Amino acid sequence: MLYVRKVKHQNRAQKRKFDEADWKNQPITFSLVDFDGVVMPHNDPLVTSVIVNNCKVQRILVDIGSALDIMYYHCFKSLGLYPVLLQKYDGSIYGFNNQPVPVEGVLKLNVAFDSGRTYVAPSVWFLVVKMASSFNIIIRRPTLIETQVVISQSHLYMKFPTPMGIPTLKGNQKVARHCYITSITQPQKDKQVTPQEPAQLEVPTTQ
Repeated sequence: MLYVRKVKHQNRAQKRKFDEADWKNQPITFSLVDFDGVVMPHNDPLVTSVIVNNCKVQRILVDIGSALDIMYYHCFKSLGLYPVLLQKYDGSIYGFNNQPVPVEGVLKLNVAFDSGRTYVAPSVWFLVVKMASSFNIIIRRPTLIETQVVISQSHLYMKFPTPMGIPTLKGNQKVARHCYITSITQPQKDKQVTPQEPAQLEVPTTQ
């Protein structure tokens, strides 16, 4: 009896180790069920909410098209953050019509995806810019890759592997359309922020 219990204990331990090593390889799929609530046809971006600095922040644009994570200054202030926290950024970014965008600096913040449970993503270096935008934050390619996020633009869904399974984070189509309407009423130079190519954020070496 003691031998049987020992074998069972070893099997459970081995299974636990396997699960911990293998959770990142879980298959991620999308189906017709994921279209529930989506108004079709559509050409909407994925706009959702995340937890930043322990605060729920809405109007987050998930964008795989560029290389910088951007926080707009109005969001920076709303989070109760102070300019003294910002570190210097020597690069340049440009908006619509190649207009330069004022950069306040960079800072590193904890980000978590919340889909009923809170799943912590890697800490993110945000480039803080001072310009008009209907969004609060733009989450871009590096963070999505590091978190192994898989996006279905047509379903307006993002899914990612965790030790607890595959959580899902759904985009808010109504908010996305509201942001679009707001953006087209802004001055032409403020409609879009894109990093200068080739774009690479050189983060400070000190924490």
